[in-house]
Amino acid sequence: MIAPRVVAILNTFSKTASLVVIVIGMLVLAGWVADVETLKAVLPGYEPMKVNTSIGFIFGGLSLWLLLSRSGNRTARIVAGILAFFVVVIGSLTLLEYLTWREFGIDNLIFADPDADMSGGFAGRMSPLSAVNFTILGAALLILITRPGKEPYSGVLALVAAFASLLSVLGYIYGVAAFYTFYTYSSVALNTAIASIVLALGILFVRPERGIMSVITMDTLGGMMARRVLPWAILLPFFFGWLRLKGQELGYYDTGIGLSLFAVSTMVLFTLLIWFSARSLNGSDIERKQAENEVHLLNQGLERRVVERTHELQNAINELGREVGERHKAEDSLKVSLEELSRKNRMETIINAITGSVHGSVDLREVLSNAVKSIKENMPGVDFIGVFMIEDKNAVLMADSGYPEDVYEKIKVIPYPKGLTWKTVEEGKTMYCPDAENDTTIGQAGRALGTKSYISMPIRYDEKTVGVININSRTADAFDKEELSLLETVAIQVEAAVHNARIVEALRATEKENRSLNEELERRLEELTAVNKELEAFSYSVSHDLRAPLRAIDGFSRILLEDYSGMLDEEGHRLFSVIRSNTLNMGQLIDDLLAFSRLGRQDVVPLEVNISEMARQVFQELQPHDSVKTPKFTLNHLPTAFGDRSMIRQVLTNLISNAIKFTRDRGAEAAIEITGHSNGRENIYHITDNGIGFDMAYVDKLFGVFQRLHSQNEFEGTGVGLALVKRIVVRHGGRVWAEGKVGEGASFYFTLPKDEGGLS
Repeated sequence: MIAPRVVAILNTFSKTASLVVIVIGMLVLAGWVADVETLKAVLPGYEPMKVNTSIGFIFGGLSLWLLLSRSGNRTARIVAGILAFFVVVIGSLTLLEYLTWREFGIDNLIFADPDADMSGGFAGRMSPLSAVNFTILGAALLILITRPGKEPYSGVLALVAAFASLLSVLGYIYGVAAFYTFYTYSSVALNTAIASIVLALGILFVRPERGIMSVITMDTLGGMMARRVLPWAILLPFFFGWLRLKGQELGYYDTGIGLSLFAVSTMVLFTLLIWFSARSLNGSDIERKQAENEVHLLNQGLERRVVERTHELQNAINELGREVGERHKAEDSLKVSLEELSRKNRMETIINAITGSVHGSVDLREVLSNAVKSIKENMPGVDFIGVFMIEDKNAVLMADSGYPEDVYEKIKVIPYPKGLTWKTVEEGKTMYCPDAENDTTIGQAGRALGTKSYISMPIRYDEKTVGVININSRTADAFDKEELSLLETVAIQVEAAVHNARIVEALRATEKENRSLNEELERRLEELTAVNKELEAFSYSVSHDLRAPLRAIDGFSRILLEDYSGMLDEEGHRLFSVIRSNTLNMGQLIDDLLAFSRLGRQDVVPLEVNISEMARQVFQELQPHDSVKTPKFTLNHLPTAFGDRSMIRQVLTNLISNAIKFTRDRGAEAAIEITGHSNGRENIYHITDNGIGFDMAYVDKLFGVFQRLHSQNEFEGTGVGLALVKRIVVRHGGRVWAEGKVGEGASFYFTLPKDEGGLS
């Protein structure tokens, strides 16, 4: 969608720019004739504009003015093209002089430069940058004149020339001679740089709705943002750069401070600019949504009115039918009334048929076919009708009526940007041509149908044109305002059908994806069930098959010790003790493995747990009977947690028993401390001892199954306890880690949820 007001403003600027450039060129030319330095240069002492440069600006301005003011005149376009060609010739010949170091006699052809005897430079010759700009701007004008539809290329060339000239203007303002001086005599004059910028902008704004300016001329949120931000993006850096330079020249600050102030001020103002623009765009978006809701309500009201009007018309027709036999004298007047009523009834029939189809079917092709059929049968003057939907870069014919076979083959797929259909898509508005004889938009297929008048209406969805309804008639001015209004209503109904079809398409895709996910879930569930059955079988095997030989070994060892104790020496007694001890350890290991295995299948029963009371009970149960070996136990206040009581008790039992076990060599100095605190949605608990500790290089092995840092002879254990701790804590959605140092003790940390919502 194009913003007409913005396009009109830019076109006006282009016309004004052409006149400004012509005036500048003529003033400079008059200055050379009268030898007035003020006319040749902006200020005394500034570099004057050369004669060839002024002539190039006059030619360029005239070419642009003819292109804009006489766009439909073929002679004017030819003259404009010739003038643009001369601009290219002036620039390219001057460039060739620089490149070949030859004189072609064009520099002083009209006026001999009084500075021709200067040493260095080239008297009367424009600067290399001016020559490049003339070549680029002349080429841009030629593209606009001879190659309609190639506006983006012309716009790019104009931007290159504009920014190159802007660099020269900044050189004058900032006092950087290197930006506009190329040789001793060949420099870019200030008025030359300004005129180049004006001419470049004038070319850039020609047909802005088609070129690279189309982003700015769009009547969309993006276009609005571009129109608000781009001018400030150009002006603010220039202004703050000038302020920073002047402040530094006056000695208020050095280069570093100046650059910092420039960067900060630019960032602050751009932040404010973007914020205000975003705020305005948000307001526009809210208004758009409110308008959509109002349209929806109006559509519902329209449907109700259609039903009411249909009922009223039917009653009126029945009433008139009863009166026909009674009022023979008023036959002529009744005939006129009946024709009008019949016409309105046909219109109501069209609306009812399309509305019923929209609400009765989600098949877009079916709805479009019904709409085409109803319009063709009930609206006089409709000879050919087709509904096109946009698919990528093609307009595809979805429903039609009346097209001959040869025409159908040509229009069933219309590639971008061909013909009337794509023009309607780009402009996004209804086009009605009552007289197609002199129309330039209609294509060969339309003329082959004998079209005298036509209607082309956009179909919109989600603020975009997604389709077009084309209606051709062999009668000139075939449709009145009421029929055009009816067709606009038809387009709205078709848009509703497109909306329904897109929703159904999305639902079907979602349903298909859900089915696939459900099938995958069922397959995973079956696999998990099979794995659980295997685990249960394994647990049964471990519980029964492995325990039986262990009980036998232990029993026979005890019998041998009781019955043959006298026959055994001290070494024999020791070996039997080792056998029984290893048997008991093996049994304990089996119990730990079974507990570790069952833990993954055991449900977590979430309850509020008093961790302080539970830790006190566990320590009392585990403390040694020998009071001399009982470690000093410090229990600080621990926050209440949420989880499975039996599992959390197992965690405390394993960690406290480990602390007791690894501090027993400390004797009376042994100490264990438990602390805890809340952190966000979880509680962190900390069990510290001053026992033998461990090397942090092996911390990753602590929580693995069968991972032991000490031998069985040093400290008893199966190597499963800490693995159980980690699995229980992870089941509760927590974390567990440890810190330690050899000979100085160890610290174990774990987290638990504060409430039921923290359980994973």
